[in-house]
Amino acid sequence: MCNLFNEVADLAEDSQEKHEKVMTRLLELKRELIESSINSYSIGDGVLPSKEITNILDPIHLRRKGRPPTKRK
Repeated sequence: MCNLFNEVADLAEDSQEKHEKVMTRLLELKRELIESSINSYSIGDGVLPSKEITNILDPIHLRRKGRPPTKRK
């Protein structure tokens, strides 16, 4: 998607009219995608899921196989 958008942005950088056309279509597309995602969530029990914050924890430290490392190398 990024490659395609970069090509479109390069084509639209020549004039203000092209720039405005691309921006209006992007905003329309964004609005459509938001509406479709809201509709897909509201089909269930009518409640939108909240965006819960989940903490990402560090991985559990495991010992390696074999002899433990020493300070003397």
